[in-house]
Amino acid sequence: MRQWMILQFALCAFALLCQTAQARIYKWVDQSGLVHYSDEAPPSAKAKVLTPPALPDINVITSSGQLRHAPKSSEGTAQRARAQRRSSASVQKHRAMLIRRCAHYRHEIEVIEARLRAGYREPQGNRLHAKVRALESARFRECQGV
Repeated sequence: MRQWMILQFALCAFALLCQTAQARIYKWVDQSGLVHYSDEAPPSAKAKVLTPPALPDINVITSSGQLRHAPKSSEGTAQRARAQRRSSASVQKHRAMLIRRCAHYRHEIEVIEARLRAGYREPQGNRLHAKVRALESARFRECQGV
């Protein structure tokens, strides 16, 4: 008898928990323009009831007890492929920009070193050496993998 009561209590508790999982979500904007989300409808404002998107079947057990896998969505695969192409193009574009920047650093350093070899006066030489150090530092920071 006691086991039967425990089973009934467990079934009731399970039913109540499943029911709360189906709660509604309300969205509304107040007078100051703030957007609010709640599981309770606001008393004075019109609220829009939000519904979560439907989840696709992942695996289904048929009535005969067999496991059936859900078909893969070709739309999702196409979206992933487009996103990968976009990110690949973006990476290539960034790499090309980085290669141009590194070539510019090398060119600037060569020009300054040629001016230093040609001869200079003291204050100008110090500025040129400082500029070479700054360019070498930037080239080291930004062009390590290029």
